[in-house]
Amino acid sequence: MDAKTGRMDFKRVTLSITGTMASTTEYELLKTMRGFEGALYDGSWNYNKLVSRRQCRECHSKRGSKEYDDLAIKFYKLGVPSWNGFSKSDPDVLDGESFSLDIELSDGKKIYAHGCNAYPKNYHEFMELIDEAVR
Repeated sequence: MDAKTGRMDFKRVTLSITGTMASTTEYELLKTMRGFEGALYDGSWNYNKLVSRRQCRECHSKRGSKEYDDLAIKFYKLGVPSWNGFSKSDPDVLDGESFSLDIELSDGKKIYAHGCNAYPKNYHEFMELIDEAVR
């Protein structure tokens, strides 16, 4: 993440969402030589040993360097680097979802955030960008 360039260059972004049905939806973005690849996994691999994560892959995309650059800028503008260490929960929600975000930046630093029915500022906009990137 670079305040001078206004972008958050990443090697890997993993966003896991677990809902009330105990299945996990996981988005993954991986930097490549030509841009990035995105994947969406949705299923029960987190608790069913007979189901592999690979079997649960629903979407896979390959994007170029322009899309990578655009995404790196948008992540920075949403304030994603400031989410490092976010850990909140809303105990008043009976059924909901939890999220776990793990980002490895190009400079080797890491961003980790998680929450249960509580989210950092601009989380839903971030999630929309991730969803668009994998489709």
